[in-house]
Amino acid sequence: MLVKKGEQALHSYRVQQGLFRRNQGDKDFHIIRTRVLQALSFIQAHQSAQEMFKKEFASVNSNCLSLAEKAVIDESRIQVSKAYGAINAFDEEDVKAVKSQYVCMILLHKAASYFRTLASNGLMTEREANEFLDKYDLELRNLRISAELKTDITYKSISSCKIAPILEE
Repeated sequence: MLVKKGEQALHSYRVQQGLFRRNQGDKDFHIIRTRVLQALSFIQAHQSAQEMFKKEFASVNSNCLSLAEKAVIDESRIQVSKAYGAINAFDEEDVKAVKSQYVCMILLHKAASYFRTLASNGLMTEREANEFLDKYDLELRNLRISAELKTDITYKSISSCKIAPILEE
């Protein structure tokens, strides 16, 4: 099912490649892309750290945090809020394009991993798996190039994927 969703997203991506909002080679978009991905990574790291912190430092008996521990969590939440603010400062269409391209990359990596697993479990020959892996490798390269050159895709291209809502605030 995941492979089919990845194929659908990739097809939509290719169909809509002609709908550029900016010219290819847009250096501003490269900067936006880098900063949005950094902010998203920062947010995910802080949220994971908050969960681990709560799990590790919550009092075993009362399942609550001390004032100092709450201050650490509050500071982390403030940092996450600032990161969301930094993302919101960018053009919404650019942010959606970055997120869409990133989701497509994730789906392609998962699909490639799936075929490696099938081959290693003997459910598919190495030759068959390599044909799929070569295809996904080419698609990943094309996606990276298009992401660097601001070949924009619209957010609707992956809206049918169940993963897309995860990227919303």
